[in-house]
Amino acid sequence: MAISFEYRGLLCYENRSAPRSYYFLPLAADVQRDDANRPMVTVVAAGATGFLMLTAAWRASEDILAGLRDELARRTGDGEPATIRLAFAPVRTVTCDLFIGDGRTEAGGRAEAGGRAEAAAVASRTTSGAPPYSALFSLTVTAEQLADVAAAVLGRRGFAALAYRATVPLPFVATGRLESASERFLPWLRSCAGSGSVAGLRAAIELAVTEGLATVQLSLPGDPPADLVGTLYDAVLGRAVEVLAPLLAGGAVGPAGGANAEIAVQVELTWDVERPVSARVDMSEVVGPDDVVLPPGVAAAVEAAADPPLRVSLGFDPDDAPLAWIRVQRGDAEAVLEAPKFEAVEVPGRSAVRTVRVTTGYTDGAPVHRQDVPAPGVELVFLPADVGLTVVTVDARALATSGVRSAQVWLTHQPPYGRQVRRVLALGRDEWVAHWWLPAAAGSGPSYLEYRWTATRADGRVAEYPPTRADTPVIVLSFSEGSPDASD
Repeated sequence: MAISFEYRGLLCYENRSAPRSYYFLPLAADVQRDDANRPMVTVVAAGATGFLMLTAAWRASEDILAGLRDELARRTGDGEPATIRLAFAPVRTVTCDLFIGDGRTEAGGRAEAGGRAEAAAVASRTTSGAPPYSALFSLTVTAEQLADVAAAVLGRRGFAALAYRATVPLPFVATGRLESASERFLPWLRSCAGSGSVAGLRAAIELAVTEGLATVQLSLPGDPPADLVGTLYDAVLGRAVEVLAPLLAGGAVGPAGGANAEIAVQVELTWDVERPVSARVDMSEVVGPDDVVLPPGVAAAVEAAADPPLRVSLGFDPDDAPLAWIRVQRGDAEAVLEAPKFEAVEVPGRSAVRTVRVTTGYTDGAPVHRQDVPAPGVELVFLPADVGLTVVTVDARALATSGVRSAQVWLTHQPPYGRQVRRVLALGRDEWVAHWWLPAAAGSGPSYLEYRWTATRADGRVAEYPPTRADTPVIVLSFSEGSPDASD
């Protein structure tokens, strides 16, 4: 199993001091919640100022931890997930910061690209000292800060954030390897060290490395502490002494003990290295307008202010896709992505509206497609499924290595509406993968998809394959000498 991995917002790694025990570290912060899982945040207006009270929390939900146990059982082959022990990572010097700013809290304490620094933390707190590391914030805010908090509650990112900062010992794996670089390596060591002391042999190995008779390679991913480099180097030399001493003493037999034997010694070490960690959350992700009663007039003022538009674009190449137009509606505002380029558009509206209605028209007579797509931020990139498309992929790369010169594929699609549509795909030379767009939402599937194909061998003979129903939109073609009879 990998020394560490991420699972549903948790970093997990082994507790090497206890069997079947693992640490987890939430990668995002949260706020304290009531028994109904509603965030407990209070916002009050008092004349020209306001009051904000909340308690930050750094934790993982029980259902995610249960899923993590199942994942660990799968990775380790352990048949009893319930007996796997999980504990919050041993974090130290934990503090929590509250950021409030006019759209600049996205980075959670780091400088933004382009040199503009985000708003500084308006408050920092020590925590309860134990999971969930509760941090109480109860503070007076200015009218501007109150409006920023309200903007976050109404779904606008970058106006308020919580960020935990701590250090934690994380596992760090490094490897070192010594290899002989010359057939003179062992004879040279025998002449220099013979069967003498361990210290003498180690010094001889170091000198052999200096003379180019052997090499030492260290692999330390990331930015390791300087003392670990020396520790790993010493471990490699120590292991080399253990391996080479019997050879030099003549105690080994067989090819490995020959004068010209190739020598390779490898060491893998794992340390716990103190690392800074952070876990942040944008307040718009954990608090919504249904969770907090905003002071009268504050919400209206925020909503009336200029909202950043929602930028909408396609995340795929629409060439050959049967798209006529794509209409995006956000509240009472809308914009249209138009053929043939379907260039990005900006949709005005209220950012508190966290979904958009997407309506798509097609060029092949398919019915208009409508669906709601989440849009929590200021940019939305459509995948094919968001505009009611699925793509049929014909993968014939295996034919290129099977003595096939070219192939043709006849595809027939019977949609749940209207008449059949057909397409012929030609494959060969350097193009052995082809696509066909269909106006059918991903997961719903067509009524059926059928294909037949022919393969032309290098000698000109053609193998014909009968019609086959496709169970998935990915069709993989393969060819062997046992294929259907070929005609001249």
